[in-house]
Amino acid sequence: IADLVFFAPGMAMVSNETVIPLLLTRLGATSFLLGLITALTNAGVMLPQLIGAGVSQTRRYKRPISMLFGMGERLPYLLIGLALWLWGSSHAALALAAYVLLRTLSSVSVGIIIPAWYTLIAKTIPTRRRGLFLGLGRGLGALLGVGAALLSGHLLDTQPWPLSFALCF
Repeated sequence: IADLVFFAPGMAMVSNETVIPLLLTRLGATSFLLGLITALTNAGVMLPQLIGAGVSQTRRYKRPISMLFGMGERLPYLLIGLALWLWGSSHAALALAAYVLLRTLSSVSVGIIIPAWYTLIAKTIPTRRRGLFLGLGRGLGALLGVGAALLSGHLLDTQPWPLSFALCF
């Protein structure tokens, strides 16, 4: 539940609908590139699930897959923040390239992890408790996400570029 609760505010800090387009525009991305990055992210989540399902199906234990690729899912956000902080002002094209590469890595990791994670949940959470598990985790996460979105807006308003975006990541 804690994983679900804290994942949502983290994602709210770097909202795909508001923060990311503003960031990419600030880094010099064209409209075409904005659309391409969104398509890469979506393809990165959806297509690797075919591989992830095959991998997780052959493994007795699902947690190692979730843990390993979970790092590949979340670590890129920290690295994006560092790239923005280091290169956002002086080398915007490099920061943009780092964003595209790291965000693609993160989405591919998500795609690989999804089948293993849901299988792990199915094996460990009794059927009658799954609704409570998911509802409580996502519900509390959404509530914290509202605060995180407000914090993100505050950081973007009060901190200088590129530190403001780096802090969000």
